[in-house]
Amino acid sequence: MDELLAGAGRGAGAFAVVSGPTGHGRSTVLRRLAARAADAGAVVLTATAHRDGPPAPHATVGQLLAPLRRDDAPDDARLHTAVREAAARRTVLVTVDDLQHADEASVRDLRHLADRLAGERVALVVSWRRVPGEDEPEPLRALLYRPAARWLLLPALPPDAVVALARRHGAAAARRVAEHRALAGGSPLLATALARDAAQPGTVPGPAYARAVLTCLYRTGPVATRVARALALLDAPGAPDDPRLLGRLAGVDAGLRERALDALAEAGVLADGAFRHPAGRRAVLDGLPADEETALRRAAARLLHEEGAPAGTVAAQLLAAGPLREEWVPPLLREAARGALAGGETTGAARLLRLAVESCATDVARYTAKVELAMVRWMSDPAASVPLFLALRAPILAGKVPARHALDVALTMLWGLRFDEAVEVIEHAGLVPTDDPEEVLRARVTRLMLETMFPGVAARLGGAPALPATRGRLGSEDEALLGVLEILSAVLRQSADGHALARVEQELRGNHTGPNTLAPIGSPVLGLLCLVYSDRLTAAAEWCDRALADTGSAAFPDAAGALWRAFLDAVGAVVALRTGRPRAAVERARGALERIGARDWNSTRVLALATLAEAHTGMGELAAAAELFVDPVPDGAFEALAGPLYLHARGRHHLAEDRAHAALADFLRCGRQLTTWGVEAPGLVPWRAAAAEAWLALGEPARARVLAEEQLVVLRDEFPRTRAMALRCLAATRAPGERPAPLRAAVALLERCGARYELARVLVDLGEAHHALGDRHAAYSVRRRARRIARDCDARGLYEPAPPPAAPPTEDAADRRAPRGGDAPARLTTSERRVAALAVQGFSNREIAEHLYVTVSTVEQHLTRVYRKTGVGSRAELSAALRPHRVAAA
Repeated sequence: MDELLAGAGRGAGAFAVVSGPTGHGRSTVLRRLAARAADAGAVVLTATAHRDGPPAPHATVGQLLAPLRRDDAPDDARLHTAVREAAARRTVLVTVDDLQHADEASVRDLRHLADRLAGERVALVVSWRRVPGEDEPEPLRALLYRPAARWLLLPALPPDAVVALARRHGAAAARRVAEHRALAGGSPLLATALARDAAQPGTVPGPAYARAVLTCLYRTGPVATRVARALALLDAPGAPDDPRLLGRLAGVDAGLRERALDALAEAGVLADGAFRHPAGRRAVLDGLPADEETALRRAAARLLHEEGAPAGTVAAQLLAAGPLREEWVPPLLREAARGALAGGETTGAARLLRLAVESCATDVARYTAKVELAMVRWMSDPAASVPLFLALRAPILAGKVPARHALDVALTMLWGLRFDEAVEVIEHAGLVPTDDPEEVLRARVTRLMLETMFPGVAARLGGAPALPATRGRLGSEDEALLGVLEILSAVLRQSADGHALARVEQELRGNHTGPNTLAPIGSPVLGLLCLVYSDRLTAAAEWCDRALADTGSAAFPDAAGALWRAFLDAVGAVVALRTGRPRAAVERARGALERIGARDWNSTRVLALATLAEAHTGMGELAAAAELFVDPVPDGAFEALAGPLYLHARGRHHLAEDRAHAALADFLRCGRQLTTWGVEAPGLVPWRAAAAEAWLALGEPARARVLAEEQLVVLRDEFPRTRAMALRCLAATRAPGERPAPLRAAVALLERCGARYELARVLVDLGEAHHALGDRHAAYSVRRRARRIARDCDARGLYEPAPPPAAPPTEDAADRRAPRGGDAPARLTTSERRVAALAVQGFSNREIAEHLYVTVSTVEQHLTRVYRKTGVGSRAELSAALRPHRVAAA
């Protein structure tokens, strides 16, 4: 440029073109050239062409002539005449920036001047770049591509130069820019913006970079802007990598699309057809006017849908655009919601379904989406979802909700113990034959869910016509759910074989990572129940621990699927309790209760509460267990499968608190319910063995023997835990010499199935049996093992040593307490005397059991017989009833 000015000063007029991509410094070059020329004493005439609106004729040239105060009539020679007159006195520099935007009349004026520069002290320098989608008029081409034109092509800024430029803002800024130098794309404009961002607190790239991207965009032209906006919308996960879509959305043909992409790449905004950084994409989207963005996103959604893009990709455009009432939109949004749910994104699924509701044009479509929205809300916030389901009752009864979705609502009402509303909905939707396979499948699922999880409600509905088979293999998630329900139904009636339970484990193997269906209770949870209620505790523990571990992974956010985690925690608590981990059972049960909330009762809350209470009872924390029974459960809970479990837990607590009659009442009520429902599932609740234990505590071994033997008879399959519990009770009814054999059989069964708490109890009894037979060595060995297992199970009542016994009462003290007459104490056995002696000294049943190395239930049986023989009803009366001679505690 300096040579150009020097030549013009010598009368060698010249024409030059400064060219380069947007943001590469064309305007800067012209400004610096004009400043140098002015410092050298030259006349400097400058103009900048603008793209805004149709330019007025000679508008650009008018800027050049303004300093010369020429008012000649516009013509092609006017500029040449004025410049020539000025050049007669001094060198003249004429610069025109952004020539591509100049009006055609001004271009003709400039061409006329350029044709006559020979021998003049004039330099004409213009900046120019090609604008995609804009034609180059013939006068412009004639001016630019003249043989004598000199071209200055501005190069891209090297990466090291980007860092050097940032040093103007300090060394720290330079270091930060060095990490992001590639984002400049060789553009001085973008490099300067990066340096400014680096000099300020915050992330790099930052707001200056975003503004620079928009500047590059607008300067590159309207076509490039449209292409960049379309690219920003389509540059999303799952969008087809198809350049045709980009051109269709931008409204340009293939050639123009490629020229626009090239121009944006030269400007440094793009690299390899994509934005160099997400910040650039965000800047483009943020720069879209709201109405244009809505229209463009809707167009993008239509194009992506037509091209078969994933539902989630299309839905992302619709979420940003707002409701679109077109027939294809609600089904697509519901599909996308199911995909979000599969990834544990319940919040995202809810957003999609809310938009689906707003996009529906018919009541049926709207209420279908509302049902699915309520289901998702149920999964993330169970307590808050109850009003949503109750609000759907009226539309269902009005026929505005398809039958299969109405049945989904009914199942959630059942879970919430809203049985009256659920029955009303089910009776309206119907469980009758239909030609629609999908409706048949949902009806079969609902019927089996009723029979297995809510048998009391199923009895209300009575019989229903047979439904046809709908499948030959487990394919869809609903079919998988149906298959597991069929197996659970078989488990509850002792008709499930090993092959069926192997299918359950197969289902767990393929579907244990989280909720991926809108079904109210997923097949993995029901599969776990199949294993638990068939006494396959080791396998249940393995699968449950794996599922709970998966819910804590990054693929399963904790904020998502609260209900699903509550289901797993509740079932996991049962598994932990039955495998001898009561402390883990407490943690899991409390986790379930926290997730579902305490606002309303539901079947999961009943199950978790029952398990929590039984775990506290097993660990000897009777006060903690008692607090859980303060608030009575609603009567409806006993129509659900969780009801018998609650009765069993309460009965266990009664038994531990020496309320054997109350315990027996709960156990027998449990049995009556199960019998009424036609459920014979010893692995669910071993009520006969539990009732037998209560009869033993009441001193009725004959009645206990009947129930224990009956329990063994009704076991069609192995059920090792239940069989072992029955054998333990049966052993307690036999003579001492006959007890070790059934107890050893029980030990073998419990060792195989992993029920360690029950194993500890059986070992305690076995140790007592050996002790009674005089085999102290065997008794010591078994008791030591029982203590170790009990300690592992946190069952303090079975392993904590009791305080040392106080001295036996003196004969004088006995004389003062003894009643007048009677020889009842003489009828006491040696064992009964030992128990009575410790009882009158204030020892609890558990402490007596520990001191004598017997079970608590054995102590209870002895005390019951002592009370009956002495004719008393309490420990206080027992002290007065003892004979005036010493009752030894040997």
